[in-house]
Amino acid sequence: MRRIFAEACGLGSYLFIIVGGEPLLVPGLLDALAERQDGLFLLFTNGTLLDDGHVARLARSTNVLPVLSFEGDGTLTDLRRGGGVGEKVVAAMAACGPPACPSASPVWSRGGTCGWSPPAWFDEVWAAGARFGFLIDYVPFPQNLDPSLVLSVEDLAAKKALVRLRYEEGRRS
Repeated sequence: MRRIFAEACGLGSYLFIIVGGEPLLVPGLLDALAERQDGLFLLFTNGTLLDDGHVARLARSTNVLPVLSFEGDGTLTDLRRGGGVGEKVVAAMAACGPPACPSASPVWSRGGTCGWSPPAWFDEVWAAGARFGFLIDYVPFPQNLDPSLVLSVEDLAAKKALVRLRYEEGRRS
């Protein structure tokens, strides 16, 4: 992994998106990322494995930004990822807090879009410390294939409208 990062940086690629499964299952990953000071790493995790050691390492590693994956509120997260995961994600975001700069990566799925994305929800995520994020559309894979969660045309339109609303609010403030 260190060789691959070195080769990529040597070729001029300095931005890395680390996703899983769960990347924190890889022993020594945070150390390898932190060593590569000429690279910027977005580390997508659900946060359930973040312990005090990880949080301390992230706080010292300004080139590694945790991006916490979830479905929005705790109920939606638990429905898709299992009971108690939503609470663990909230705890992980609170544990990271500044200076680790946690970020949000909610997964938009059918039925969940309008349930968690009003402006108040974005304000809560901001208050928890997130300073950027990614809005990910649910894409089923063989191991979690559930076509009923794929966004409908109506969900996509609602998502677009909510993102536009938030963008316009930001421009006015």
